[in-house]
Amino acid sequence: MKPRFTLNFGSVAALLIMGYLMYYLLIIDNMFHLSISSFIANERFLTSKYGHFLISGLLPVYVAFMVFGSAIVAMHLGSRIQQLFCQFLTRNNIRLLAKNGIQTD
Repeated sequence: MKPRFTLNFGSVAALLIMGYLMYYLLIIDNMFHLSISSFIANERFLTSKYGHFLISGLLPVYVAFMVFGSAIVAMHLGSRIQQLFCQFLTRNNIRLLAKNGIQTD
C-alpha cells in the first residue's frame, strides 16, 4: 500500500519555520494581537457575566486552530517548494547533460 504523503526536505523545513512562527505568535504579544495574553485580555470587552467561561472554553480551540492550521499551511507550502526545487534541478540537469553531449531519453 502506497503512503498517501511522504515527508521531504521542503515539508520538514516549512514545518519547522511555521512551528517557530506559530510559537512566536502565541507566546509573544506583538502588533497582530494573536498571543494568548491578548486573547485573555479581550475578556473585559465581553458584556456577559459568563465571559470568563467563554474565554477559557475557546482558548484550547484557538490554540488548536493555530497549531494545526499552521501545520496544514506548512505541509502545502513545503510540498510546493520541493516540487519547484525538483523541477529546477531536473531542468538544469538536462541542460548540463545536453551541454556535455550526453543524450537523454
